[in-house]
Amino acid sequence: MSTARKDLYADRQFVRMESSMDTQYEEITPTLMGNGHFIAPNCQAVFENEQKRNKKHTDTCELNVRRLKKMTKIVIIIAIMFVSCAFVALTAITMIASQQTTIKELQTTMENLRNRLAQLEENATLCIPCAELSLGPYPEDTPDVAQLLKHVENGQQICCAKTANQTSFFLNLVGRSHVQLGFQNMT
Repeated sequence: MSTARKDLYADRQFVRMESSMDTQYEEITPTLMGNGHFIAPNCQAVFENEQKRNKKHTDTCELNVRRLKKMTKIVIIIAIMFVSCAFVALTAITMIASQQTTIKELQTTMENLRNRLAQLEENATLCIPCAELSLGPYPEDTPDVAQLLKHVENGQQICCAKTANQTSFFLNLVGRSHVQLGFQNMT
């Protein structure tokens, strides 16, 4: 027999016990107001309450399982996205590094070619005997020959072009002299 306090309420037609036990009690019809000494538990109500609690627990477990499955799917999707992004980032970094290497190689090659071109331009000269450039027997007939560099080789005067301006005069004179020689051969 429990020593906990029991209250009898006539207006609600049931007894509520203030104790650590959480059980359902049988509905009774009180005959007197005040403290009662005996309360009979309603076994059917306790059984139904346990079933409800178990059903709630089962429903809660099923809900948690569904939530866990959803969260697992979300975590897997996020992991896949992370791996994909990491792969794309690494690929991009590799491509950028490769392009930087290629750019440096091209810059080095271009610099080498510029240096080589400058060397060739420095050493490049077009030379021909001045007599072949002459358009007439007098020096006044070909005034552009004065623009060219001259030096004597094997007793013959040689006209040379080194700069772009001199090369232009040189090629112009060579062209005109060949045209003139062509007309002389025809006649």
